[in-house]
Amino acid sequence: MKKKIGRRMEFRQMDLYGILFAGFLLAAGVLSVLSFGTACFAQSSAGERSSGVPSPAQTNKPANETEPGLDLAPLEKRASEGAADAQAALGILYVAGREVERDTRKGFEWLERSAKQKDPRGTYYFALCFLDGLGTPKNEKRGVELLEEAIQLRYVPAQMFLGKSLLWGRHGLKKDTQRAIELLTAAAFAEDPEAQFLLGTAYSGTEKSIPANRQRQMKWLTLSAAHGFIPAQVALGEEYLKTGNEFWAKEWLEEAEDAGSAEAANLLGLQDLLGWPSGIQDLDSAQKRLWKAAEAGIPEAQFVLGTLERELGNETASAYWYQRAALQGHEESKKELRKTKVSADSAARIGFAFLHGLGGVQDLKTARSWMEKSFGSGDLTHAFVLQFFVESGIGGEKKPEQAVEILKKGAEDGDPRSIYELAFRHCIGNGVPQDFKKALALIEQAETKRIFDARILTVRGLCAFWGVGMKRDRDLAFTLFQRAAAAGNELANACVHFLTIHPIPEEVVEPAEILVRIRKEAEAGSACAQYLMGEILMRGWRMKKDERQAVEWFRKAAEQGNASAQVTLSFLTDLGIGTLRDSGKAEKWLRLASEKGNPAAQNILRLRQIPLVDFLAPR
Repeated sequence: MKKKIGRRMEFRQMDLYGILFAGFLLAAGVLSVLSFGTACFAQSSAGERSSGVPSPAQTNKPANETEPGLDLAPLEKRASEGAADAQAALGILYVAGREVERDTRKGFEWLERSAKQKDPRGTYYFALCFLDGLGTPKNEKRGVELLEEAIQLRYVPAQMFLGKSLLWGRHGLKKDTQRAIELLTAAAFAEDPEAQFLLGTAYSGTEKSIPANRQRQMKWLTLSAAHGFIPAQVALGEEYLKTGNEFWAKEWLEEAEDAGSAEAANLLGLQDLLGWPSGIQDLDSAQKRLWKAAEAGIPEAQFVLGTLERELGNETASAYWYQRAALQGHEESKKELRKTKVSADSAARIGFAFLHGLGGVQDLKTARSWMEKSFGSGDLTHAFVLQFFVESGIGGEKKPEQAVEILKKGAEDGDPRSIYELAFRHCIGNGVPQDFKKALALIEQAETKRIFDARILTVRGLCAFWGVGMKRDRDLAFTLFQRAAAAGNELANACVHFLTIHPIPEEVVEPAEILVRIRKEAEAGSACAQYLMGEILMRGWRMKKDERQAVEWFRKAAEQGNASAQVTLSFLTDLGIGTLRDSGKAEKWLRLASEKGNPAAQNILRLRQIPLVDFLAPR
């Protein structure tokens, strides 16, 4: 391992522009979608040091999150009275969705009024609106014209931004390194740390049209780093590593690490493995730092951590990190992953990690792949989960017949969820012949093996309620629903609430008439009936299966505060079943259900809060 790391670190050719991109995202916080919405606005914040209103790219909160109790009335009053600086500040807040509901059109209008008064800041952000197409159609030519106006008004961030655009040939501009250097130099002398950093990278020799100049490179990188610009600290640290100056490398990299730089954590972790400066490896420190870098998405850290965890005997974490790096196209990780063998339990845990987005990455295709590996290795305890993927086409092709076979194997192995699902399918004839006796036989088989589960109680309750496969006994059905609901079954809970509020008369026995009553109550606004309609349509229970209509009924119930509907809607929205995938909305519904004490929602949230290092730890 140490030799491998040494070879990787030996005068590694650093892509300084790549570090700029990755480091700046971390430094400015734009990964949380809190800027105007695209790179222009996020990358513009370096010069925003003196303003009384912070730019959204300097914060760490998502767009549309409001500050409760913040009084914007004085700012709005000044803006309405014509104060150009207030108009600029208000425009930025609206376009970014900070302290007010995001409204790019309104923000654009405030910035336009500010720019017409030649306010430098307003003119600059007005330019970014055109470059990004926010509140107005995208118009790069007009955006560049406004940047030039802001430069004439001596606005330093505009110099930096246009210089960067010319250096890289962006926003419809041809590369013009001579003018780029002129603009960046002017901004750098005005103490703009990003301009200083860009100059440092420009003089490194990576740009053919700009002669390498080591003295200027180190001068500008040092000035930028001294301003606290994290990408410069990382670049400076690596430059000192190349020359063997471990003292200054450590100083700058640790400062960047303390400020949250994953790239710095990666470099320091690699050095810990090499044993600097004492010559003795520090595996504990290396692991902590590499985990931080790997979770932040640095493929090199993921690969090295995968190798380290394998040598330490943690096959689950090793395979997980190789997989994360492979998803980013890391070739060495792909090779290692192909020859890595993991147990069925490890494969299942990796699958769940990608299913729930533990570590920040949700990948349903990868989750399905690992669940299939687990199942193929003989672990049938998660057959129910895999059949759901296969039945619904999550992360791959829909294969209903294969889903049934997976369920049968899971049921034979005694998995309660598989028994429940297979019994339920026999009740409604979904993928298997409708056969109530087989459904009850599965339940009795489970009870004989002392397998007790809320889902199984629910199916027995349904059989007793409908009088199918057994004598109709609605008192028994209600008791079974109550027991299953107390154990957390959502369907049983809905049945209890519905039958309590809308009792079905004993003489009403025809399924069609009972379904009519449920629909009637749902249309009248009963939340529990709406939830039941969702379940009926999702299952195709005595009516045609319709996932989209099911989602609409779940949504109606959820909007009324029905926790069972909220947690189900969260699940369907997160996976994109019957609706578009939207993890933000899914999280909202899950939290609402959790606040109402829903056990399923609380369990999922607890799972997602488990640190990845603990979830993947050896068992």
